[in-house]
Amino acid sequence: MFLRRTPGQTFAQALDARADAEPAPLGEAELAVAAALRARAEAVLGGTVESHQSLDVVELTHEPTGIQLSFFGAEAGLSVPYWYVGDAATHIVTQLYALAREVEEATGLEGFDEQLGEPVATADAEAAAALFAQTGGIMARFAPGTG
Repeated sequence: MFLRRTPGQTFAQALDARADAEPAPLGEAELAVAAALRARAEAVLGGTVESHQSLDVVELTHEPTGIQLSFFGAEAGLSVPYWYVGDAATHIVTQLYALAREVEEATGLEGFDEQLGEPVATADAEAAAALFAQTGGIMARFAPGTG
């Protein structure tokens, strides 16, 4: 998740403050940022990133990895399927963190890794990869045709 925090404000407080906010239509400035995010995502992830826009969000999707970036102007989010394990999990988390840094730079928003409970800027990417691989292994046990 990516939010704008005021000095001294925790991520939980910033998220609570956003929870009461009504979605706002994206303006020209936000759409320009979304276009820049798409170009940055294509550079980081390699290949085409599809873009789908509604009134208040731009969804960017990289089909080969399943990585999706949702940009709402005042906040953003990254998601990825949990089917990655082992070296593939490490690689995908490396890509996620590289993309997260690009989101922070392009938007001025601050990223927070919800699984680790840490800001992206100070999070341990190796710990994130290990947790992601563990989760992927657990999820794989429930995948169709595996049990």
